[in-house]
Amino acid sequence: MKKLLILLACLGISTTAFAYSNADLEKVQAGGNCVNGDLSGADLSGLDLSSRNFEGTKFNQARLIGTNFNNASLNDAKFDHALFSNATFRSADATNASFKYTVGAGADFTNADLSASNFYRAQLRGAKFFNANLKHIEAQEASMDSIVADYADFSNANLPYAWMYKAQLKNASFNHSNLYSAKLQHADLSDADMTSAKMGKTNLRSAILANAKFNAAVLDNADLRNADLTYTEFGTATKMNTKFE
Repeated sequence: MKKLLILLACLGISTTAFAYSNADLEKVQAGGNCVNGDLSGADLSGLDLSSRNFEGTKFNQARLIGTNFNNASLNDAKFDHALFSNATFRSADATNASFKYTVGAGADFTNADLSASNFYRAQLRGAKFFNANLKHIEAQEASMDSIVADYADFSNANLPYAWMYKAQLKNASFNHSNLYSAKLQHADLSDADMTSAKMGKTNLRSAILANAKFNAAVLDNADLRNADLTYTEFGTATKMNTKFE
């Protein structure tokens, strides 16, 4: 049994049983707010929870498929291990929220404030982050393939080993972000601001980098083969062993 628990922990699978508070669930079902509550493990799929206050509330391991959190207050909320595919968080305030090990394919965070939130190993394929505030987020090893994040602000974000294959990142800002060994093949970074980004060993093969700015970025050992470099500005970027062809 002990060996099984160790194996599950190594795979990022929680062995903790989450139980929601019946009082908190009834409050939410009645249309109320739930500050610092516990909705862990609850099934809230498809509910309209827009414009409500859930600051500090736990949604760990909750089922939130298609749930509407538009304009909700989610500061310091915990969604670890939750399933929220196709949920909407448009214009929500989720600063310092935790989304570790979540599955949120197709979720919509358009215009949301996600600054300082934690998306460690989150699975977010096809999610929308258009014009979202993603400053200082933690997203190491997150799966963000095919996300739509045009005009999003990833300044000072920590994204090492993140998967962003075919991501749409036009006019996005990655100023001072850490993208070490991130996978950005075929991503569209036209007009993106990559100033001072750490991109050692980053894979940018066949990416669109037209008009992107890499001044003072670290591109050592990065792969830019077959990338569109039309009017790309490298300025004082370091490019030791960078592959261009």
